[in-house]
Amino acid sequence: MVHFGVEFALKRKSLQKKSYLSIKEKLVGKTLTVQSDFNFIFESFIQEIIEDNGLKELLKANKEQISSIFYQSGYNNFRSLRKTLIEITRFYQLIDLDLQSNTELASSLIQLFIVLSFEIYSGKLSGNDLNKHLGSVFGFSNAEEAKIEQKYDYVNKKYRINIHNTFISPSDWQSWFTLGVLEAEQFNTALRSYLAVIQNSSTDLSKLLDFYSLESKKFDHLKVTVWNDFINKNIIVSAEILKLVELYIFLSRSNLVDLTIDDINSKARQIVSSLASQKSLDLDWLTNQGAFVCAKHDWASKESIEFKEYLILKGNEQLSDIEKSKSPLIVDAMKNDMNYFYELMNFTNQRESFADKPILNEMDKNEFIEILFELSNADKNYLFKTLQERYQTQTSDSLNVEREWMLDVLDDINKTYLKLRSFDAFVLNELAKATRKDVGINIQQKDK
Repeated sequence: MVHFGVEFALKRKSLQKKSYLSIKEKLVGKTLTVQSDFNFIFESFIQEIIEDNGLKELLKANKEQISSIFYQSGYNNFRSLRKTLIEITRFYQLIDLDLQSNTELASSLIQLFIVLSFEIYSGKLSGNDLNKHLGSVFGFSNAEEAKIEQKYDYVNKKYRINIHNTFISPSDWQSWFTLGVLEAEQFNTALRSYLAVIQNSSTDLSKLLDFYSLESKKFDHLKVTVWNDFINKNIIVSAEILKLVELYIFLSRSNLVDLTIDDINSKARQIVSSLASQKSLDLDWLTNQGAFVCAKHDWASKESIEFKEYLILKGNEQLSDIEKSKSPLIVDAMKNDMNYFYELMNFTNQRESFADKPILNEMDKNEFIEILFELSNADKNYLFKTLQERYQTQTSDSLNVEREWMLDVLDDINKTYLKLRSFDAFVLNELAKATRKDVGINIQQKDK
């Protein structure tokens, strides 16, 4: 800030002995803000920090967008910008070369990275909460967290990009901003899944989702065509179904379609129920959160949120039916290969993975406990460490049915210990007690 007249007043000997109030009267009284030259500083940082030529070109191509983000943040903190560019270098190196060449994807990733960095460095967002609150767009947050959620909504409204459009799993963003690491293969698999959703999306639906750019005749044609595609079960990707329902509820409320909100909800539930019973729902978004947000606009409403809960319910029912036949695989791993059991429970990049899908609840509780008693105490310890990690890192509602089941198992273990009072039962009960708090994440603790 520059206040004209200060230097002039202080240099005058006749004013040197006068009071501050007297001096102040001699000032012009105009305050100006000195604003640094963003372009010059940004270019200087790139030359100083960035060595990868591809990243240099990408950042230069996004200079205008990054400048907007910088000023939209309201922080005007060049130290944060410099720190962010240093971190971007490591982040960019994790992206496979063919994905780096997808300029639109790479640009969107970089812009989101910068937004999250600015907000975390400022203290407005916490890296430890990213999985929970970026995931709220998928319905994974609890009612008690509404006040915290408002903070994320406030941050989201500052920027022209939607911070819920995560591209990869929110838990991966949390891993990066808390631990500074990402599993490269899993990261790139998530990006490819996101692109697959975009590329395979119904052409007509994609156009309608961006209806702001349509002329009246084209809009009238598409709103009928897309709805007919939906009721004829030609749209089966869960992410697309949800965005479609959100959009049509929005259009109905605006009197732009000849369907009531009740009509839309009723028909959509009927279609989803039918697809799930035929095991025809494409459930990629249930297991790959980053691919879920494939639309450019957010029309979420009370009715669409209720529909999303129904969609998740039917999706989980379909998953449960499919996975029931796979529970013997889990039993075999528990008995014979504890390392494989760990991979099945916690690795997301395996061909057979249940990291974010309920599976243990398909087992008989008594059989599960019997297997636990048959294990050595060392294997018991390894198994429960595996479960603790599973329930700490996978916080989506899709696992809640398994969490409820596991809480019942832990209660039964305690009852068994009280009956047997053996050393092995004591060890098992202690491990169960240590695991209970992790199982209870995202659901109410059961009354004892």
